[in-house]
Amino acid sequence: MGRWKSGAPIDITPLKDDKELATDPNRNNDFRYDFPGDQQTQDRCPFAAHVRKTNPRADLEDLGFPTENRRIIRRGIQFGPEVSAEEATSGQTQQGRGLIFAAYQSSIVNGFQFMQHSRFTFPPIPPLMSYLLNPGSGWCNDTDFPVRKPVTPGFDPIVGQTTDPTSRTLSGTDPNMQSTALTLSMQWVVPKGGEYLFSPSISALRDTFAVTAPRNEL
Repeated sequence: MGRWKSGAPIDITPLKDDKELATDPNRNNDFRYDFPGDQQTQDRCPFAAHVRKTNPRADLEDLGFPTENRRIIRRGIQFGPEVSAEEATSGQTQQGRGLIFAAYQSSIVNGFQFMQHSRFTFPPIPPLMSYLLNPGSGWCNDTDFPVRKPVTPGFDPIVGQTTDPTSRTLSGTDPNMQSTALTLSMQWVVPKGGEYLFSPSISALRDTFAVTAPRNEL
């Protein structure tokens, strides 16, 4: 994922969870994958970590390519109990559990859809050029993204989608053997449905829909 269970980013605190950091909004997202060695090693955060795939920060910005038009505001709300010892031992789920995902963005095409789409591969062109030239390029399913890394980053293990189970691999899960690929035997997230909804902007809510309300009530 790229974050501890508390939500603290492993790029800032790679060796242990930090619950105080996780609850500090001024520090929780104050990182860019630009610590010494971050761009060429996976000592802190795997290149294919979900949070890095979906918001690459310095991985693209330091190459001169802005990512502002790809950003989304997201929130995952988990439901169901923790996996019990019996479930873990048997390998069988007994309780319903999952994740409700919500995200806001100015453009679904540039945001959520872009991150989910596989990279265009015909004709074959370098990943960086693909990112620049093809508006249908994606990040999560592109095993070569982030670009210009010494090893193949691999697949986004959380939301990556493929019909070929042999391609569900990623590197960097072992900081002592960073080029070793981990193969995922199954799809971790199984989508059950979803909707695209229009949400008025804050300015529209304030200046249009709530125009009859006194300003001091907004």
